[in-house]
Amino acid sequence: MKMFTLAQEIRTFGREVGAFPAGIAAAFGELIADTGDRAGERDYFGVSTFRDGRMHYYALAAERQAKEAERPGYEKIVIPAGRYLVRELPDWQANTGCIRDIFMEMLQDPSADRQMPAIEWYRDDQDMWCMLYAREQL
Repeated sequence: MKMFTLAQEIRTFGREVGAFPAGIAAAFGELIADTGDRAGERDYFGVSTFRDGRMHYYALAAERQAKEAERPGYEKIVIPAGRYLVRELPDWQANTGCIRDIFMEMLQDPSADRQMPAIEWYRDDQDMWCMLYAREQL
């Protein structure tokens, strides 16, 4: 696990995945079709948070131009700048079954901010980062 500093916030847009986790691939497929950009051409993110007794997962694309996130039918989520714990997952498409375990392990780190969402940053079709916001050391 490494520490990574995201220098600027990332504005994203997308939709909540209704059938988690079964609907994740279809949600990203629709988002990629809507934007016309594959992973590697545009940054894509999976953002999950646990609230109201269930997991909420969002398939998101990074905004590439001002106000792109204003499209009708999309939700806007900002990924805040700051320090993140990161674990890289190479060949993520063949290893999706271990993502939950990676985040569970990362949550054991005392600097992990458990109040912030878990983030999957799809860097391209092969590499993905599992990210958790890191609290400032006391």
